[in-house]
Amino acid sequence: MKSLKEMPRDKAIKIVEAWLDGSPLEYYDSLIDTWVKSLDPVLAKFSVYRVERTYPQPPWDVIDEEWQWFAIDNDGARYFYEKEPARFADEWGPSTPESMPDCEGSTLLVFPLGNCDWTNSKVKRP
Repeated sequence: MKSLKEMPRDKAIKIVEAWLDGSPLEYYDSLIDTWVKSLDPVLAKFSVYRVERTYPQPPWDVIDEEWQWFAIDNDGARYFYEKEPARFADEWGPSTPESMPDCEGSTLLVFPLGNCDWTNSKVKRP
């Protein structure tokens, strides 16, 4: 993690611009080893900030009940799963080979995909 002063200028500017445009920021609190929502950020150059993480929001009300999980692979491919998927080197997938048919790609359905890293993109139907 790099502070605003240590990160590349274009990345630091993007964080500040996102905040100016209304995106919430988080700061890293090393005392509790976690990210905390910054209600009114004081953009100190040695503090570590990021745009608050958001996660995929599938429109579960229009998705067939058999699909209980959703995840995005490293390459951006999006899939719904019947059972909880396992994370592999650069993708999500069925946890056992015999459950392979339990996933279905989705590129036509449009919904917020969030800004989280792919490794955190797995969401369960509420």
